[in-house]
Amino acid sequence: MLALLKRSTLFVALVIVWALLLWFVVRLELSAHSFPVLLALHLLPPCLAYGLGWYVLVGRKKRQEKEALQRAKLEREEQVRQEQLARARHIEELARRRAGADCLAVAISGWLERGGAGAVSPGADGVTVLALDGEPAFRDDDGLAEAPQAGRHLAPHLVEAMQSLYSSCPGAMAFPVLLQGPAELAADDCCALVREALLQLGSSEFGDVVIQSNDAGLGRQGSPASPGCRTPAPRVFAMPAGGGALADILIQQFEQEPELPGLVVLAFDSPWCRWASREEDDELSAAEREMRQWHGVPAQGVVAMAVGNPRLSVLLAVVEESLPRNGLLEDSYTTYWERGIELSPILMPLACLPAEARKGLSNGVPLATLHRSHGDDYRGKPGRSNELGNAFRLSMERAMVNAGLLPWPYGVVSADPSEKTDVVPECDWLVHNAGGIDCSGPRLAAVGLALHCFDINLNPIDEATNFPAKVGDLGRALPLGLLAQAVNKTAASGTPTCWVQFDGESRFDLGFIVPFFAPEIPPQEAAA
Repeated sequence: MLALLKRSTLFVALVIVWALLLWFVVRLELSAHSFPVLLALHLLPPCLAYGLGWYVLVGRKKRQEKEALQRAKLEREEQVRQEQLARARHIEELARRRAGADCLAVAISGWLERGGAGAVSPGADGVTVLALDGEPAFRDDDGLAEAPQAGRHLAPHLVEAMQSLYSSCPGAMAFPVLLQGPAELAADDCCALVREALLQLGSSEFGDVVIQSNDAGLGRQGSPASPGCRTPAPRVFAMPAGGGALADILIQQFEQEPELPGLVVLAFDSPWCRWASREEDDELSAAEREMRQWHGVPAQGVVAMAVGNPRLSVLLAVVEESLPRNGLLEDSYTTYWERGIELSPILMPLACLPAEARKGLSNGVPLATLHRSHGDDYRGKPGRSNELGNAFRLSMERAMVNAGLLPWPYGVVSADPSEKTDVVPECDWLVHNAGGIDCSGPRLAAVGLALHCFDINLNPIDEATNFPAKVGDLGRALPLGLLAQAVNKTAASGTPTCWVQFDGESRFDLGFIVPFFAPEIPPQEAAA
């Protein structure tokens, strides 16, 4: 109404101004014209001026509105594009963080528990624990002899552990061996021990697979050169130094080599041998007593774990499609490129496996899934459980997101109503090396505080495996021992297990082992 009144007032003003111009400026003779002519002379020019002004003003306004609508549309499209890019980056980052590795089998041999037998016992099929009845005794003709070097002492247990592992998972013979040995042994010496153990296993046949030496295995081109196309001996290489937590190192191996089918992780050490070589009347120094408080009484063990690539089923399908005549490499004297087999050298050990072993890898259900950990360097004053608990809470939240136990970002209401953000994570067991009974209190209190923040009712003393108190000092075999026990507990209970590794006075790493869930493979990847 107000706009109509304004337009009417403007039109009347134009008519009045034009009439005044006609009367006093142009001095139109009114008597010389008829009434219709005078009416036309007075109304037509204001109407034309008003219409022209209206057309110009309204057209400009419409153009401005159209341009504003176009800009708003472009802004909305750009906002949608940015949201899609951010969502894609979020999904990509979340997928990277939640990338895992599937544990196929665990074997432990030469296991010496100094805190009481039974702390680590097999809880599921695929987990083997060969524990010693007591402390090994080294005797000669005159009585007790000097304790041997750790590597030589554990050599028979290496053979036992690897034989048990390959018996539980024959397909693991196609996996390279990632090794962590005692600190006093050079990496080449540790690898030589493992190769010698593999050669000893070469004369034994189990699981329809026979291991042979490297000389009869893969050539430089990756072709099987042995008659009958038996499985060649796997590559053996040392654990990379400074790579972070062991679980992260394993996942990084699969990220760096996407076609790597799996790994056999092997760790062995014997602090007990180093302690047994001392004289009986030697007293412990103050530093050694403190070390035993935090690390436990010297023990020993050989831990082996077969870890599979999350895309192992896809890699096996590629191998099966590339094999001629019912999946058999019958003529081992013909190179694979002459047979039309298009496989990368890293997949050739899978092709050399018997069909039963490949079928076991394809149909077998992993024990559990390892996920990325998160750690921190706590520089606060020792003994302050609340401050350490806050550091644990942040690391635990990130580790839970990595394991898929919490949404990301945690605590933010999602715009998608189908996404659950009020998830209460599960955890029924804790594996750690917080220290002995008389010094682990502040650390366990901090872990319990962090668990309580996520409504996890877990007793960090009774529902936990404290390696220093219940097992002892495993030396450099401790990281894999923690993961092996966490996998064992997860496979036995079907619920996630939390593991915490303390390194020194300030560093800690924390992660979760979760039950295996078969991933949904995209159709394009499955058909590739």
